Amino acid sequence: MTGKSPMATRRRSAAITEALGYYQTGVAVGELSLPLRFTGVTIWSSTRNRPFLRARHGLALAWWRLGDFDNAGTVLRTTLFINPADNQGLRDILPLVEARTPYEKAPID
Repeated sequence: MTGKSPMATRRRSAAITEALGYYQTGVAVGELSLPLRFTGVTIWSSTRNRPFLRARHGLALAWWRLGDFDNAGTVLRTTLFINPADNQGLRDILPLVEARTPYEKAPID
């Protein structure tokens, strides 16, 4: 038992679902902004890439918080592929998602 009322849980879930839509939009805009001959790598040091990488990070976290481990894992793995330097710490989150650890029980800060 989480100690949260059913109403609070529904409100939180609704807010996360709403955020999910915003993150999906951010990722879609970022993907449309990629160059035609995209090499598959977006480096964090280029500040133009950061909103896209942050949207991908937020999307993965939203999927994870909603309990959709498959989508969260896919986003995390893809983001690690396009940003192998992992300036966001996704390598620390991926094993938790792959182990299907609920977000609320994850040992993260």
